[in-house]
Amino acid sequence: MAKGRSIVRGGQGAARSAVMSLSACFAWGIEQGIIDENPCLRVKKPKPRKLERFLSTAEANTLFTVLEEMPAGGDVDSAFADMIRLLFLTGARKSEIQALQWSEIDFERHLIRLARERSKTGEKTIPLNKKAMSILKARKNKFGKSNAKHELAEKRGVYVFPSRAGAAYMMGLQKAWERVRTRAELGDVRLHDLRHSFASFAAANGASLFLIGRALGHSQSQTTERYAHLRDDPLHALAAGVGEVIVSVAE
Repeated sequence: MAKGRSIVRGGQGAARSAVMSLSACFAWGIEQGIIDENPCLRVKKPKPRKLERFLSTAEANTLFTVLEEMPAGGDVDSAFADMIRLLFLTGARKSEIQALQWSEIDFERHLIRLARERSKTGEKTIPLNKKAMSILKARKNKFGKSNAKHELAEKRGVYVFPSRAGAAYMMGLQKAWERVRTRAELGDVRLHDLRHSFASFAAANGASLFLIGRALGHSQSQTTERYAHLRDDPLHALAAGVGEVIVSVAE
């Protein structure tokens, strides 16, 4: 019987994890006297990628400029450009924006409300700033009213980013992002790094780790601690101010 096509997913991270797991199994075998050596020790593993990458102010400005230019030139769908903007402006996860439904948006209170099954950490409320609201209102005015004539079209009509064919909402955001980041010269910045960048800008603006965690929907405070070092600049400013006062008194 002919076998179907096998699709391997995961990339370097999954490969590195698999080798490490297999190596642990062989190590156990050596301890038990079952085998004599661990062949995984000779495998050259790819270097782990730094998990967090934060955009600078200049990079953020370049990104938003590119997100204006590429749809205008037909180089990327405007829906994908809006998804990317919203990911950066809200700190939301990719799936939360890509499959966003009109019923989940509270336009009056400027919030996105996600049910338990729609978020990695359970029920979640995402605050919307002025720019994010303008993006969603523009799409609502243009696409929010569905003239569905059949069941599939009606199903697509509930999504903020409905698919034009096939799936109910638009797929292919990753490929669009690769084109965008290449144009913006952002190297290997991932879509998920936009979430980290949202947090980094919040921290640099003086937001507490507690509020950043609430905005990102973190269920544990330890998860937000990774952004603690980004508050160094405000702390240095405080120390510098105190130093100036002390020096003036001493004089």
